[in-house]
Parts: sequence; structure tokens; C-alpha cells
Amino acid sequence: MTGPHGESCDPRQSGGPPRSEGTTGGAGDRSRGAGSASRPDDLARRVRAAHADLAEREGRLRERGGGGAVQLPGIRLMSSGLRVPQWNSADVTADTEVDAVDIAAVRRWYAERDVPWGIRVPQGMAWPYGRKLLTKRAMALATADLPEPAEPGGVLVRPAGPADLEAYARVDAAAFDEELGPITDYARPILGADGFRPVLATAGGEAAGVGYGALSTGAGGPSVGIFGVGVLPEHRRRGIGAALTGHLVRWARDEGADLAWLNPDDDRAARLYARLGFREVPGFDVYVDA
Repeated sequence: MTGPHGESCDPRQSGGPPRSEGTTGGAGDRSRGAGSASRPDDLARRVRAAHADLAEREGRLRERGGGGAVQLPGIRLMSSGLRVPQWNSADVTADTEVDAVDIAAVRRWYAERDVPWGIRVPQGMAWPYGRKLLTKRAMALATADLPEPAEPGGVLVRPAGPADLEAYARVDAAAFDEELGPITDYARPILGADGFRPVLATAGGEAAGVGYGALSTGAGGPSVGIFGVGVLPEHRRRGIGAALTGHLVRWARDEGADLAWLNPDDDRAARLYARLGFREVPGFDVYVDA
């Protein structure tokens, strides 16, 4: 399952995330939407800000399980409380003022929580701490610009609640080839949480795909991040990933979000999202061992 905290190629941060049938996973100008008139650099800043807004929301959501979030000069930190690196991450918010970041304070905060962690910085930014692990791609869409694709026949996409935890986690783990236990622990808090929309796709009455959207406001404006869109192997290439994504964008639009963003894992996923109107913007470089 994905979320907005990716320190590996796992889209889960945003995240995150479809690795199957398409994979997901400075402050922006809040008066500017994500439409074709937006300059790529402005849109990228807004996506990065929304990413950090949502990471903070997720950290707050998980405080009871040892998670948390804090803002320090030039950087925003979040932890899920789980010992999975991509689920504990910091977002650099000072595009050019590296000296504003107190890296010792960042290290202390994560050491207190005893979790592995990484740092996301604007793509191409010179960063002196740790080693670069990967570049995390980003795509964005003005929610008003979503086309209305035909739903695949025999497929139902519906919200998932706490009673769906077992089915949701099982499909998520199988779709992304991950261990069931950590996936279950990650999914549990978002099922039924305000501002989060986990969804389950069924085909012929059987669970076939999952994903979730999460709303945020703040420096990135009213936005939705889309994560963990995954489809079981036997149900792929039927348009289920697109149906899950479209459902989440429409939900967010109805809730007032004017920007949708996600993190494609590869070119195949990016092509799927491009067909839905998403366009690529500069993303993040991810550093570890800082």
C-alpha cells in the first residue's frame, strides 16, 4: 500500500501509490490551479507543498501508534511509527536555503522514534547530507479537467471501511508483492478516517483492486494525493486502475480539492495517468543515511 512518504521506489507516499496497472505513490501559489495555464515550476512547487501537507496529516493520524509530525526551519518531518523506511520521511521546504535546515535536530527527532527515515528534496537541488537513493516522479491534474471514462464492465468501485481491513490489506499486499503484516498495520488507521478515501474494486463479486485518496490544505492549497492504486495480476489490463483513480479524483473534486497529484513508479504507470489528464512535473530526489 502506498502513502506520501517514499524513501524507496515503493510509491507509498505518496503516496503513495499503481505499481500494477499503473502505480502510485517551497510553498505553492494557492490562487493557481493545476490547469494548462500553470507554469511547470509553479505547479511543481505546489505539488511539493501538498505532498508535505499530507505527510504531516498522516503523521498526526498515526500519533497513537508512535507516529507524529513536526515543522522545523526549512523542513517538515513525519513518522508513521512503523519501522519501514519509506513510511517515515522529511520534506525540505527551503528550495535554496540548505543552511536553514538543522540536520542534527532532524536526526534527533527520528532517533527518539527509533525508525528508519529519509529526506525528500526538490528534484535537482544540491543536498549535502546522506546519499541519493532515487528520484521520485510526480504528476498533477486539475480535478476539473478529469475526463469521464467509461467504467469497465462488471467492476464496482466502492469506499472501504474498517470492516474491509482484511480484504483491503490482502489485495494491497498481493498487488504490490509485499508482506501482509506491515500492510495491515499501515492501512488500519486510514480506513474510516476523516479526509481519507480508501476504495475497493470488485470484479464479478471478488476483490480485485485497491487505492486511497487523502485530502490536504495548507501551503499546497486544497489538494488530494492518490496512493496505493494496485490491481491483482489476474484482473489487470481491464481498466480497473483507471477506474480507481477516476473515482478518487471525482470524490476529491466534490470535497473541494482543485489539484490531484500522485507519484508514478515507471513509464507504464505514467502513460496510464497521462490518459486521465495528469501531466508530469519535477518531483523529488530522495536521500537516506543522512
